[in-house]
Amino acid sequence: MLVAGVLAVDLSVKEGLPVLVLGRPPGHHATCGHDLRLGDTWSAPCGELPGASLGGGCFYPSTWLAALHSLNKGHAKRLAYVDVDAHMPDGVWREVDHFSKLQKDQRDFLLGKRGSCTGILFSSIHIDGYPNPGSSWHSVKRNLHRQRAFEVRVRDTLLPQSVTRGTASSKNEGLITRYQRWRNELDKEMKSFLPDGLFVGLGLDLHQKESRISDKKVGRGLCKPQYRSLFSGFRLPKKAPVVLMLEGGYTKEGVEDGISGTLAGLESLAARSRSGKRKIKPREPKARKRRRAS
Repeated sequence: MLVAGVLAVDLSVKEGLPVLVLGRPPGHHATCGHDLRLGDTWSAPCGELPGASLGGGCFYPSTWLAALHSLNKGHAKRLAYVDVDAHMPDGVWREVDHFSKLQKDQRDFLLGKRGSCTGILFSSIHIDGYPNPGSSWHSVKRNLHRQRAFEVRVRDTLLPQSVTRGTASSKNEGLITRYQRWRNELDKEMKSFLPDGLFVGLGLDLHQKESRISDKKVGRGLCKPQYRSLFSGFRLPKKAPVVLMLEGGYTKEGVEDGISGTLAGLESLAARSRSGKRKIKPREPKARKRRRAS
């Protein structure tokens, strides 16, 4: 998955098209500081987490490393990381938090070049309470009062457990309403932030038909239209890397429907990108020869 992420970045830039990597394992709960001491706890924005990796089957944050590769190669300087999953991408957030607080010489050494990053937009929609639903603590807004080396924006939406478990209503409108609100806010943030690279943790366990997750009931969640509209609506510069990598999603029907919607959205995004690459001038009609009067 690490190699696939790097290749996806280069392919996306070369072809000027979004690239979806179909593979596993997922990665958004893991950090680059891989550690198997599962008995220890590690600080994360949402609380103390057991271990530094392997949460949710994640080994390394593949999507984040693809983003770092784009910085290293000069493909992008302002990154947008968007996560659509039932769970908080705590591993990726910890990497963003760590990277944005490095000294300039440390960042330059890590990426092998100077001035490689000017900003990161971090956006996620997930169920409140991960990774311990029903516990006493909840996911919280990230604290951004510390000094950062570059601009960092956070646009998160927490889905209350009431709209995913069915304690508030037997319908799905509450979740869709909150999703649409997050989508609208993300649209505004993208237009204001102006990223030149987009990296997506594509989780499909927020799908309505997902049945192998304890955080929500079957019938609560997104479906094809939401995935399609999310990806078809993005606006990015030409040759901007756009890479999507799979995160959660364990039920066949939900994965198939979510992937179908995602591909439809990416097709629209690619068509718009291609139409903007070059303008074909209409052919001028050939001048007609005048006949000499007899």
